[in-house]
Amino acid sequence: MTVTLMGGDMQAQGHAELLVDVIDLGANLQAAAEMARFRHDQVANELSLESPLYRLVGAELAAMGHKVESVDGSSMGGVQAILFTPTRLRRTRRA
Repeated sequence: MTVTLMGGDMQAQGHAELLVDVIDLGANLQAAAEMARFRHDQVANELSLESPLYRLVGAELAAMGHKVESVDGSSMGGVQAILFTPTRLRRTRRA
């Protein structure tokens, strides 16, 4: 599998999120690319959540004292990935 993610300082975190979605959660590449992502700004100590994720956990995180905002996906960058799964060659028996 090859994965790249446009998004400047979001790249390392985005790669990790995509790999967790595929390896740990069992998502296929399309589903993983479409999953809501988050972004932590270390300097401002602010967490940006794509709106579907914000709706799930945003209020709870804010209630715990975190600085949280809902964002659209444009600040997360785009995902490009290719997964090659080789098929086993079937050997035929010759009579």
